Amino acid sequence: MIFEFCREHKDLWLCTQRFHLVLHSTGGTRPDCSYERLTEAEACGAIGWSQTELARKVWVTLRSVNIKGLPEELEIVRACEARLGWQSTPQVAIPEDAKTPLSRRSLSDPAAMAAELCRKACSALPAIPPDKAQAYVEILERAWGSLDTVDGSVSQVEEFARGILGRLARQPGFVVFMLDVSDDDECAQVSAILQGGFTGVRVWRNGRERLLCAAPTGV
Repeated sequence: MIFEFCREHKDLWLCTQRFHLVLHSTGGTRPDCSYERLTEAEACGAIGWSQTELARKVWVTLRSVNIKGLPEELEIVRACEARLGWQSTPQVAIPEDAKTPLSRRSLSDPAAMAAELCRKACSALPAIPPDKAQAYVEILERAWGSLDTVDGSVSQVEEFARGILGRLARQPGFVVFMLDVSDDDECAQVSAILQGGFTGVRVWRNGRERLLCAAPTGV
């Protein structure tokens, strides 16, 4: 990995052929900055991060942009996962019953949708390390803003999701719920389609019988 660093402002950037991504900044890009190239070890020393902290920051930053089909960036992500102990899990074959279209009732019923969300999370997702699930939450915060989260048993997460989906279903602009599983993000998500947009509730499987659920704050 190649890094650029401004010693005056303590700004650190990750550099690839396609991206120039900020990892640490005290005030954003400045046109008068003088940058120098650093190795991974030098970057850690300059900011005061451990190699583990740097790897996590690089992983979150790269996963926050579209790197599909980009060999250099994907290789960096895999290297960070190895450093963090997030060994790649085998691709999970989604069971046929998890692909079955939902009934019309469950498309608008909050309780049925919360139960189906947790069922898909348990049946179709790989169990990922808890700290990797938390890193996914950090990525999601960049897109959705502040999040409320619950890390607990299947029943606890289902209760949390049911409450949020119930409130969304009562909004005047509510249209329907949609449920999807993402292999790339290792998550299941219910999207409440509203007039003019959507609000999502996302779940990761971070243990054999544990789930981590995130939804925008204030829903």
